[in-house]
Amino acid sequence: MAAQPATIIHRRPSGMVDNIVLDAVLSESHPLINTVTSHPVEQGSPITDHSRPEANVISMRCWISDTPISQEHKQRIDGALSPYGFVLPSPNDAAALLGKDRADVTYSDIVFAQLVELHEHPRIITVVTSLRTLTDVVIESSTFDRDPKNIHGLSFALSLKRIRIVANASARVVAKDTRAHKPQKTAAVTPKPEPTPREKTLLSRIF
Repeated sequence: MAAQPATIIHRRPSGMVDNIVLDAVLSESHPLINTVTSHPVEQGSPITDHSRPEANVISMRCWISDTPISQEHKQRIDGALSPYGFVLPSPNDAAALLGKDRADVTYSDIVFAQLVELHEHPRIITVVTSLRTLTDVVIESSTFDRDPKNIHGLSFALSLKRIRIVANASARVVAKDTRAHKPQKTAAVTPKPEPTPREKTLLSRIF
């Protein structure tokens, strides 16, 4: 049974979704890598404390053809080259990027322009392959090969890396102003003692 073509799905900021259907995937590589400590491990300690899984990486060698091999493929090419095909980049965008006339733009030119855009404006994409589907990945690198054998299509290698998305935990902190509750310090006032009868008599003689 033939494997289904791989698909790259990416969502634009406006909410629209574009698909890049790869006509052929010549090879796929799905390494699973753990970083394991080189220090001695105490007997009985959890091994998970000493082995950390790295982010998943997919490597693919891909092919996009300009020659329709099925009715579905022909419709996909016609739709991409029509004025109402891919949202962005359009055939005009691809022509400007490649320095071509609009009439000379091919389907593989538009796919190349899409991949360039994903490099210049990275976004999270989903990759559907014959082995597994990975979400939350970004394109790490692309290599495009040109020779006389692939002049009527696009031959390229992709390296895609999964990223870890975490949610930031936030807490509301209310600062309490304690200054208004501090008791006011006032200077102590010592009351003057009442004069004695003798002092009153002396004062009356003086004044």
